[in-house]
Amino acid sequence: MFILSVPVLMSTKTIAWLQENDCHVVVMESTGKYWIPVFNLMEDSFFLTLANPSFTKTFPGNKTDRRDAKWLAELHRLGLVQPSFIPPKHIRELRELSRYRHKLIRDRSAEKSRIHNILTVCNLMLSSVATDIFGKSGMNIMHALLRSKSFDEDLLSNLVMGKLREKIPQPICALKGHLTSTQAAKLSVALDNLKNFDDKIAQIERLIEDKSHDLQPAIHYFALVLLLGKLLRLLSFRRLEPICLFSLPLIIFVSGQAYALRIMKQEANGVLLKQKREICISKPF
Repeated sequence: MFILSVPVLMSTKTIAWLQENDCHVVVMESTGKYWIPVFNLMEDSFFLTLANPSFTKTFPGNKTDRRDAKWLAELHRLGLVQPSFIPPKHIRELRELSRYRHKLIRDRSAEKSRIHNILTVCNLMLSSVATDIFGKSGMNIMHALLRSKSFDEDLLSNLVMGKLREKIPQPICALKGHLTSTQAAKLSVALDNLKNFDDKIAQIERLIEDKSHDLQPAIHYFALVLLLGKLLRLLSFRRLEPICLFSLPLIIFVSGQAYALRIMKQEANGVLLKQKREICISKPF
């Protein structure tokens, strides 16, 4: 038994030496993110099994890396290690991009909340007259707030558009607050951050579309990536029950009457709602 580091494993000589000595099966534990580079290096040359550490615990006592490796190898030799499902490489890349996009959207929402707080503190009740203060009219007004301290009907008529133009007397009353120099500096930084988040999200979305154009989805790109990341693990069991439990409302029977409850998996609920909106917009039928 010996210890291999990632730099040593990256050497082609090491991979070839393992294969020459009839080492074709590898088992490893999923410890944080540290298993990923090892898995990426060995997946093309070996039959890999990724084990959940909670299912391969040894007896409590003096734990060392060598003893844990020996115990894991013994369990795998006896067929007692349940392999974790790892999707194909291109699906893993799409899933990482979709997760990163989700985190960027969450960070952008947090920045929007900060902008709402700045306007509320300064008694600028733009949200009371505009449905979405981050639309074109709202963004024009917030940028004008950084340049001008007062508004009149002529100035607002050049800034707002759509239905908000019909409410022009109301926005003037809603913008009679006072934007201090400190809050103005915060608003300027927050608006710059918001634009950066929009640009980064658009960049990630272009990457997702480029990597998934071969899939030719009948549904929206991002819903497809999320569904593949979630459902492929369930499809590996070759049973429909887990998929139904994941994607359909829970059905209960009371006195012979069926009642449909909410979808139990919150993440599936979001994916399905997004797809419903996309179908309504595209009108494929």
